[in-house]
Amino acid sequence: MFSLGKANNSGHFQAVSNSSFKQNNTYWFRPYAQTSKYTVYGESIKFVPKNAPTSIISDLIPPSGFCGDTIAIIGKYFSRISNQISVFFDESRSTCLRSNSDTIYAVVPNQITNNEPSLTIEVFKTIYSYDKKFTITPPTINQVYPLECSLNDTIYIKGENFRNKLISTQVIVGEETAEIVFWSDTLVKFFPPIISKPEIISIVTPGNQTSSLDSLTVKLPEATSFFPESGHSENEIMIFGNYLSTDTSRVDVFFNSTSAKITGLTQNAYTVIVPSSIDTTKLSISITTDIHETRYSDEFTINPPNIFSLSKTEGFCGEYVRIEGAGFNPIQTKNVVRYNDIVLDIIISTTEYIDIKLPCEQEVNEGVITVNTLGQVVLVYSNFYLLKR
Repeated sequence: MFSLGKANNSGHFQAVSNSSFKQNNTYWFRPYAQTSKYTVYGESIKFVPKNAPTSIISDLIPPSGFCGDTIAIIGKYFSRISNQISVFFDESRSTCLRSNSDTIYAVVPNQITNNEPSLTIEVFKTIYSYDKKFTITPPTINQVYPLECSLNDTIYIKGENFRNKLISTQVIVGEETAEIVFWSDTLVKFFPPIISKPEIISIVTPGNQTSSLDSLTVKLPEATSFFPESGHSENEIMIFGNYLSTDTSRVDVFFNSTSAKITGLTQNAYTVIVPSSIDTTKLSISITTDIHETRYSDEFTINPPNIFSLSKTEGFCGEYVRIEGAGFNPIQTKNVVRYNDIVLDIIISTTEYIDIKLPCEQEVNEGVITVNTLGQVVLVYSNFYLLKR
């Protein structure tokens, strides 16, 4: 609905509309008289505009600001029908809150990528441009600390005009994106990414990118030593280093290419379990933190298993015998038990014992039992008697 203004006198009435009309669209006008009790309508008049007035943009209030701000577009011959108006900052569509014949209220969109976007409006599908550009106010970095850190540290950026955190908001260190843990208009906190040399820190907000004057140095994890230097599968060992990450989601420890379970983390040492799914007795240990790898110069050695006892020294065909000791592999296929040259069935294997089944096809009634774990053969018993029923 358009209003052509008030008439306070009788007789002929003439008015000029300040609003834009859609060309060739049909509109109806009619006068009315209103008192405190009654409203009386006059005759309806059909109107089809052929030369609608051209919308004119004359000013932006304010001329600069932030994404998410509401601005007023000042001009002439707009429309009171806000759903017939579209506002664009470059290619990003804005939300038109309300409008009248001389003012459009719109929200600066968050998707802006340019700090001086061009402004255009579309009124009844006709596009009009403004000859000046809206300026996105850039953030200001006042201080970054600490400037030397490990992966465990939190970095603080103090400044102004960071605004609220959005999907497009980022902290960039060199070419790496950092993990943001806190964001406000004046303070940003983030975890440092993996970088190999000092790099500049930048804050990216919609339409702007501001860089610090100082560089950030990140001390990356270093492998130094481990203890003990040898052992068995499923043993717990300590691996030492400098600037180690304490974030389990970022860290993996490998023995050759097999991942190990981490049971404890500090900045100087990890406690890990030697994996059982290994295939060799010489193991290279490495720590991977995100994409950074550090490797120990020495290899960890898998020792041969130790034999403590045998549950019996003689037995009948098909009976079970338990070999007790230390350093067996809990994965059955990693162990081979023989009676002379016959491979025995392993019923169960743990790091501390192996249960075997005595053979039935043996002709000789006396033999040697051995265990082979990862190629390391140890004697269990040299005079085991296989009894005949």
